[in-house]
Amino acid sequence: MMRSLMTAVSGLKNHQTRMDVIGNDIANVNTTGYKSNTVTFADTLSQTLSGSSSANGTTGGVNAKQIGLGMSVAAITNNFTAGSASSTGNNTDLAIDTDNGLFVVKNGDETYYTRNGNFTLDSNGNLTMNGNGYYVQGWNAVDGSVNASGSTQNLKIDMNSSMQPKATSTVTLSGNLSADNTAETIKGIKLTLADGTTQTVDSTDTTTAYGIGDSYTYTDSSGNSQSSAITAMTLTLSDGTTTTSSSGVYGSSYTLGGTTYPSYTTTATVYDSLGASHSIPVSIEQTGSDTWKAVVAPGTYDGLTVTAASTTNLTFDGSTGKLTSGDTGSITGNTYNNGATQNANMSLDFSSLTQYSGENNASATGDGYAAGFYKEMSIGQDGVITVTYTNGQKQSAGQIAIATFNNPSGLEKSGGSLYSQSNNSGTARVGTFASQAVTVTPGSLEMSNVDLSTELSDMIITQRGFQANSKMITVSDEMLQTLINMKQS
Repeated sequence: MMRSLMTAVSGLKNHQTRMDVIGNDIANVNTTGYKSNTVTFADTLSQTLSGSSSANGTTGGVNAKQIGLGMSVAAITNNFTAGSASSTGNNTDLAIDTDNGLFVVKNGDETYYTRNGNFTLDSNGNLTMNGNGYYVQGWNAVDGSVNASGSTQNLKIDMNSSMQPKATSTVTLSGNLSADNTAETIKGIKLTLADGTTQTVDSTDTTTAYGIGDSYTYTDSSGNSQSSAITAMTLTLSDGTTTTSSSGVYGSSYTLGGTTYPSYTTTATVYDSLGASHSIPVSIEQTGSDTWKAVVAPGTYDGLTVTAASTTNLTFDGSTGKLTSGDTGSITGNTYNNGATQNANMSLDFSSLTQYSGENNASATGDGYAAGFYKEMSIGQDGVITVTYTNGQKQSAGQIAIATFNNPSGLEKSGGSLYSQSNNSGTARVGTFASQAVTVTPGSLEMSNVDLSTELSDMIITQRGFQANSKMITVSDEMLQTLINMKQS
């Protein structure tokens, strides 16, 4: 039998194998996380007709005479380069951006690895691989804290969870107090009294001081003397503008004919131990070119009673706009009308305030919040699962694990976009995304890395190789037929 016939048969067989691999790659061109494959050929052991000989004194060296006996498939290699990320808008989907790195999933006691980050929550809150229900592995948080040093677990989100309220202990004021404010001379004061009347202060009075809450005595239309508390003051300034200090906002005492600076009021929302909110006005009044006074007046605000006034004097550096003194204060003597008692006394933090040119935009923010209930979850670039509650607060609920291998191309395919550890892949190193130097794109899925242009070109080359080997069989057959015909003749 002619050697060329058997050689050509090996060519046909192995080119068919290569075409099978190409066909599988093209079939999976849109399979999430699919990795393309490359077939490498190698020749087989050759038949030696005569060995080589070295040169001697009379003749030169002679090369060996060898006839090849065909070819074989040397390797079918997985191409583990990362595919492009395709946005899905699903907050549980993840696309791995690096060449190495696979998600860890479990089916019972069987552990698999996958590049398919199409995850979903089942009815019990388990994070699973969409399509087969395999459990995604990671570390569940305890009270918002994740310990990624222990063994991995099935990740589970408690969709019935709630967050208890936090009473406000600190109110922080931040933003800018305008350095552009200028003092104005008070030309007139109109007082609004608790008995509903209004009184205009005699413009010739330059000595009497007036303040909200002070008692004011006047003569009514019948000539009787009346006394009532001042609840609001409308000041007419030298530039013709007016400013009103109203009920609930603490106002400095003003003297007609004196000077005043513009005042600024912001509202701090604070929470009691039961999660009820209360709005407290904080009045910030400029008392000099670089000095201000922050005041919380006594009063009842949404069920919170402030019994003692809080006054903090603030001083800024006129050249840098930085606060130099008065960075803290307190609101004391508070009671709640709903039975809440915790953290009734709150501290004030003014250290973030500045005095730059521009507008007044200072705002107050408390560190407390109301009770919250599960709203939604999302997964970040670091693999941390974050739960958002109805009160706007967020808390870590877990962290997804990632595995890397010394030789990811050595993993064995298990179907369903899953891989299994093999003898040549190395042992899985399981850790956090950061520890394994793996990055992901949330809300996306990794596309197949199949390059259609390369696959189609390889298909043509493989087809031609197959045709050439089939032609070799035809020619070898014709040569055998000629030999047989010689006997017949």
